[in-house]
Parts: sequence; structure tokens; C-alpha cells
Amino acid sequence: MIRISKYQLFASIVLFQIGTTIIFGFSSEAGRDAWIAALLSTVAGCCFIFLVSVMMRLQPGLTLVQWFPTQFGLGLGVPLAWLYPLLFIYVAGRIIGDIRFFVNMMMLPGTPVWAVIVPLMLVVSYILFSGLEVLCRIASILFPIILILFILEIMLLNGAKILHLDYLRPIMGAGWERVWDQWQLGISQTFGESILFAMFWTNLNTKDRKKLPKVMVIATLFTGVLISIMNLMNVMALGESVLQRSVFPNLTVLRLVSVADFLENLDALGMMYFTVTAFLKISFYLMAAVMAVKQLTLAKSNGLIIILVTSIASVMGLTMASNLSEHLEVAFNNFPRYLWLPLTIYLPLLLLIVAGIRTKWKKGQPFLPERQQQQ
Repeated sequence: MIRISKYQLFASIVLFQIGTTIIFGFSSEAGRDAWIAALLSTVAGCCFIFLVSVMMRLQPGLTLVQWFPTQFGLGLGVPLAWLYPLLFIYVAGRIIGDIRFFVNMMMLPGTPVWAVIVPLMLVVSYILFSGLEVLCRIASILFPIILILFILEIMLLNGAKILHLDYLRPIMGAGWERVWDQWQLGISQTFGESILFAMFWTNLNTKDRKKLPKVMVIATLFTGVLISIMNLMNVMALGESVLQRSVFPNLTVLRLVSVADFLENLDALGMMYFTVTAFLKISFYLMAAVMAVKQLTLAKSNGLIIILVTSIASVMGLTMASNLSEHLEVAFNNFPRYLWLPLTIYLPLLLLIVAGIRTKWKKGQPFLPERQQQQ
């Protein structure tokens, strides 16, 4: 039976939440107050993650797509449950689109996109066939490497003397409106995505399941702090006007690094960040999609499902947008409003209310059970 440890879950959540944020920036439109928007998103994200963990405790032994038929019945619950594997495949396609445009613009201009996407998806497919435990082990190995590179980046930026504290002032000089708009986007696209791990939580070691809420909240806090520090560095290095215009702010900052005329233009560091986190995020999304489809169809094997899921996501990623502007417009405006917020925030909260009421009504227990039931 598949079993993942607390550390593997922690590393997986952190790298998943960072995702493509590490290169596209987080709340850049909030300008010099982007770090404040990130902190607000983190607080709200921790509250949401805690509520998701409560829902897991109310429905022990069930995954995300099994919650809906259990609480709403087969007639309504099954169609609602099917929305999630479709969402996971679509988001994986969007991340493939991110890689597609990033490669063309920043990494390998002129290289055919398929020459990058096809090998990437073959590796992702291999991971899917290997299983969730292998994926989480990979995340646990890559996590300290990414953390060391992040610390190295901070040291190099400080050594290059390109960070200007005065770029942060005046704090909240433009008011709360733009910060408010951006933190809502952050909770839906960064921390709200973590509901995906409700597909995996039943694979956590039995002795560690009681600590699930703590692990998830700490991982979210850790991610939020990393993103806030990154935003601070981007603002102090670029200033508000350049930050708001930059498509890849972190990569732009790394290109400014020059230490003793020896370490310069550290684009490779940013590309390494992006490649690792994007690869893991695609893998987790498609792993969740495969598991969800298997549970909903009662299939006995994953093979055909993996081939279908990876093929659909690849085609979508290569065809869903004709240019980067169109891709980003959907990603930051239409997609969060019409898909992310309803499916990752509103519907799960409604499900939590229904599950809490039914649990209290049927069993006469407190809304928050004192002990998690065993599978």
C-alpha cells in the first residue's frame, strides 16, 4: 500500500504551492505592496487549508471526489465530483502553456515547442506510472535543493548591492484597493489549489494523519514567507514601475546580479526554479486527475487513464492560447473568477457546511471531532 511521510507531504505542498509563481511573480500588480498582498493571501490560505483538513476529518478514508457523492448523493454528487479531474487536467494544460511561452521567450528561442514538451510529458508519464509515493519522494529530494538555491539567491542579490530599501516606501501609499484585489487572486490560485492534496491524504502514514492539519498549515505558512521574501527582493531590486511591467520579474532580477565581475546574469538559476516546480506541479495535477478518474470509473488499472490524461493535457497546453498576452489574460482574470473560486473555495466550503451539519445531526458529535477515525 502507498504510504507517504509527513516530511514528504510538507515538501510536496511547498513546491506545489510555489509552482510557476516563482518565475511569474505573485501579486505584481500590487506594486511595492506585493509583499503585503502575499502575507494576506498566506493568512487567508492557512484558514482555508485548516478548513479543508477539518473536512478530511469529517469524512475519514474518503478522497476529494468521494466527498460529493457521500454528502450530495449520486445524482448530484457524481457530476460535481467529475468537475475536479477535468479541472486538474485543464490546469496541467495551462502550466504546459506556461512552459511553452517561457521556453520560446527566455530559454530556447527558435526551438520547436514540441521538442521540449514531448520529452517533459514522457517523464511526467513515467512518474505517473511509478505512482504517488515516487512523486512525493522526488519532491522531498528536490525541496532542500530549491531551498539552498533560494538562500544563495538572497546572498547574491545582497552582495550585488542592487536592493534598495527606499523602493518599498511609501507602504500602502496607493491604498488598500489594489492589495485587496491581488490577495484574493493569491488565495485562489496559489493556496486554494492545495485542495488537490485531498486526493492524496488517505495515503499519509496512519500514525501521521492526526498531524495532517498542522503539516498543511505549516507548509502554507512556509510557502507564504518564501513568496513574501521573493516579492520584497523583486520590489527592492526593480522598483514598482518595472515590477508591474515585467512578465518574469524574478528572472529580471537575477539578470541584474553582478558580484565582483565574476557572477553575472544568473538566468540559469531562475530557469532551474521554474523547470523543477512546473514539472512537479504538472505531475501532481495529473496524478490527482488519474486517481480521481480511476475512483469515479471504478477502473482496475491506471495505464489507459494515464495515456489519455497526459495526451489531453499536452494538446490543451499547446493549443489553448495563440500568444502570451492571451494566455496571461485568461490566467489572471477569467480563470480565477469563473473556475478557481467556485471550485476551490465556494463549493468546498458549502460541502464543509453540509458535512458538518450531517455529522452532528446523525451522530450527535461536536462539529469538530476530537479524534480522527481510522480507515
